[in-house]
Amino acid sequence: MVKTIVTLSALVVGVFLLLFRVYNKSEAELGGGYYYLSKQEALDVGYPNCESIIYKSAARNVFQNIVVKGDVVAISKNDKFILAAQVPLRYCTGNELTIVDSSLLKYFIISKEQSLTFGPYNKADYLHKKEELAVPNTLNLNEPFVPAGSPQNK
Repeated sequence: MVKTIVTLSALVVGVFLLLFRVYNKSEAELGGGYYYLSKQEALDVGYPNCESIIYKSAARNVFQNIVVKGDVVAISKNDKFILAAQVPLRYCTGNELTIVDSSLLKYFIISKEQSLTFGPYNKADYLHKKEELAVPNTLNLNEPFVPAGSPQNK
């Protein structure tokens, strides 16, 4: 009975780790050679400033072309476009992140087909450019997380 419980526990842990790895992989790969690097991954791989970024590269974790720097707080994608919202960073010390001004959200549109990045834009200009580029209305950014106490959260 104890052997069965240990075996079952090992199986559950194995399945959990497999699902976690598959989820992380799909989250990081944005298609068209574009990748997302989270803040936690940035710390793990030694990327400076512990910022979450979007980059274009021949392989994951090879930071050849940083497309969106700062702190990427929202991403949405389809086969042709990547939409991103970013909060500019000031600096990072260890695990601590200092945000310059979280009310200054910047928006980006990345055309995978043309390998072009449009932005940074304020929200109004971003919405105008999104329409101009014929980004489908079904592709939208969720409102990004804004830290408590910031001007946008009041």
